[in-house]
Amino acid sequence: MNNEAVREAVHGILRHMSYGEAEELSDDARIATDLGFDSLRLLELAIVIEERFQLAEVDVDEALGVSTVRELVDLVTERVTGTAA
Repeated sequence: MNNEAVREAVHGILRHMSYGEAEELSDDARIATDLGFDSLRLLELAIVIEERFQLAEVDVDEALGVSTVRELVDLVTERVTGTAA
């Protein structure tokens, strides 16, 4: 799965989980502030990402370092392909 396929999938997940507030989703959007994800919603997002991409559980410290859509796409791409995006 390449970076663009991961990006499209992550964008789709975020649009679905943001209650329709992210129709025009920017890679620079901040997941918590711009998309309104609270701590519970972020936990749900992590679980959905893990299941969708069949990833091992994401490290909490690694997840806390992600604040934008682009950072999330890069993290998932790295985990899926085994290389940095």
